[in-house]
Amino acid sequence: MAPESPDDRYKMRMRPSIETMFYGARCVEVIDPFGNRLKFNERVRG
Repeated sequence: MAPESPDDRYKMRMRPSIETMFYGARCVEVIDPFGNRLKFNERVRG
């Protein structure tokens, strides 16, 4: 089996999720390897 690069291990730990919020936006949340939560919101036009 080939050894993993540090980049591969980092990507596996980020666990992104996308949700539609009650206030009319899509929210992407990423949890980094240190446990920090980064949230990005985008308004859904409609």
